[in-house]
Amino acid sequence: MKFSVNNKQSIFLGHILLLLSFLFFTGSTNRPSPQGNGYKIKTVVIDAGHGGTDPGCLGTKINEKAVALGIALKLGKYIEENFKDVKVIYTRSTDVFIPLHERAKIANDAKADLFISIHANSNESKTPYGTETYVMGVEKYVANNLDIVQRENSVIYLEEDHEKNYEKIEVDDPIVAKMSASAFQKVKQDQSLLLAGKIQEQFETRLKLYNRGVKQRVLFVMYKTAMPSVLVETGFLSNLEDEKYLASEKGQAYVASAIFRAFKIYKMQVEGSTATEIKTAEEQDYANQTKVIKSIEEKKDTVVALPKDTVIKKVPVVSGAEPELIFKVQLTSSSKKIELTSHKFKGFEEISFYESDGTFKYVYGKAKSMEEAVKLQNRAKEGGYADAFVVAFYKGERVSMKRAKELLGK
Repeated sequence: MKFSVNNKQSIFLGHILLLLSFLFFTGSTNRPSPQGNGYKIKTVVIDAGHGGTDPGCLGTKINEKAVALGIALKLGKYIEENFKDVKVIYTRSTDVFIPLHERAKIANDAKADLFISIHANSNESKTPYGTETYVMGVEKYVANNLDIVQRENSVIYLEEDHEKNYEKIEVDDPIVAKMSASAFQKVKQDQSLLLAGKIQEQFETRLKLYNRGVKQRVLFVMYKTAMPSVLVETGFLSNLEDEKYLASEKGQAYVASAIFRAFKIYKMQVEGSTATEIKTAEEQDYANQTKVIKSIEEKKDTVVALPKDTVIKKVPVVSGAEPELIFKVQLTSSSKKIELTSHKFKGFEEISFYESDGTFKYVYGKAKSMEEAVKLQNRAKEGGYADAFVVAFYKGERVSMKRAKELLGK
């Protein structure tokens, strides 16, 4: 569904009114607010991303749907074993496809107190690694910040009636979508951010995994949930070390245990426990869970088994991978995708693209220095791209030339 530019303002206002009215009826339940007197977390919905005909991101040996399901089931088991009074609901417990709007409906129908969606990340480069957690919200647009939005939201096109189910958000206008959806989710955003921060803290301090931070995006799987919601990207399947870790029984168990401890800390905090009580409980859980997980014997059919002496540590850059800082030459940009094999790019090697402000930007080449990059730029101009210019990428993400020069200085 597309609209003309002249209609965007009226459509946007319509979105706001519809979403605010929906918020009034779904957000005004009798459920007490977090940190209120007598508040208890009674129901948690755990969502294993993708599934069935939707494999998600692809690694060299494993796909996202398998990683997400493995971690989700382990997380649910930890909660069920430690909190007999908490009901755990899975959006899927087998390899099946569940539409995004159905996942939110499962949580809303259950009047859940939390929604935790488990995923794995990917990048065109093998360099990026680490964990990040997303909540619904609006963030200032910067280079490469639409990749997760496009990848996770594109799942709706596997649904026959996606135009009906997602008509309140303009799919082709991510900026309008972000603004509209943020109005719907604002009431629960603070609690979502609180849980997301605790998840990332556990990943960084206990598992020594690289912390890529808490981020805000408009993601359809969370846009209609009427409770605090987070989407956890547990690592990059495009990075060989991350993939190896996430494909193993131990790796999945460690990740699930970290999310569980974050959940427990969040639960204790919003239910009124003291800081001392929370710290003591977390330390005991960490010690007990680490001891149990270390004893896990990797199954013979595990897709990728970690060496017996593997310890949890910050994932290093893959040996032999491209340099952390590289330069490319931007040839053109487009509001619609252009095939990388298009005749437009004939004669240029290593064509790729990145996204910024809803626009696809096409680049070519890989240079380790500015001198090499300028040569590539001159070639592009000779090839008909008079406005070609050099762009820099650090660890697979676009950075300013000022930042690139600072990194070169180091």
